Amino acid sequence: MPIGRPTLQRFLDLVDIQDRHWLWLGKPTNKGYGQFWDNGPVLAHIWSYKHFVGPVPKEHVLHHICEIGLCVRPECLTTKTRSIHSYDHRIVAPSILMGLNSNKTNCPQGHPYDRENTGYGTRGAKAGVYRYCKICHRDKALAAYHGGVCS
Repeated sequence: MPIGRPTLQRFLDLVDIQDRHWLWLGKPTNKGYGQFWDNGPVLAHIWSYKHFVGPVPKEHVLHHICEIGLCVRPECLTTKTRSIHSYDHRIVAPSILMGLNSNKTNCPQGHPYDRENTGYGTRGAKAGVYRYCKICHRDKALAAYHGGVCS
């Protein structure tokens, strides 16, 4: 890499600019975000937001409106308070992120995915949010507690 190469050009060389998203082509972090080097490591979407939009307000975090961790398009990023961001990922995002599994009405054991029996968890930014059957989750925990035998 030539010395003095403009930072913006280095950034854009690692971006696939599409109609609706700017996808990061560099190696992702273990949480599914792009990482860029600008006098030290920085998450690519944060660098993009700061460069094209401005600073992230105090007490706020960046949120991917598109829910694609590798997207660095400024229009796909917004700021939210940490509590609102957390709420969105626990309550709102499950209905958006489930994709093909969202059509399933029962777990593999036949228990219903309904309001009382459905729990939600996260596996990091890239994997997003998943749902699980509370009955099966409880049964597995009891089986583990009783040494694999559940009475």
